[in-house]
Amino acid sequence: MLLAGGVGAGVVNRQALDGATFARHADAVRSDPAVAQLVGQRISDEVLALNPNLIALRPAIEAVTVALVRSAAFTPIVTAAVEQAHQALTEPESGAIVLRLADLTAVLSAALSAVAPDVA
Repeated sequence: MLLAGGVGAGVVNRQALDGATFARHADAVRSDPAVAQLVGQRISDEVLALNPNLIALRPAIEAVTVALVRSAAFTPIVTAAVEQAHQALTEPESGAIVLRLADLTAVLSAALSAVAPDVA
């Protein structure tokens, strides 16, 4: 019984309490096509909410954001955000969560300018 409890605690410690491992798992989920599609659509919704004049370009914006979310370029953004959130939730001295939306905006702008230079 104690052995099973010890093994269980070890697994939880390694998979959930280690920030880097937790971030890698979150990134693996992000790269799933269905998840990438949903995240890309949500990002597109936010971009269009900020600039409704781009509504005619919704298909292009959505295609770029979905491709970006699926790409390896998105990995550092996801892992950094998840590690910060994990640290804020698991370490009392960590302080507030800082999301790097500026990183996402920079990558999205570069990708959008490649697809529609006159818009970006």
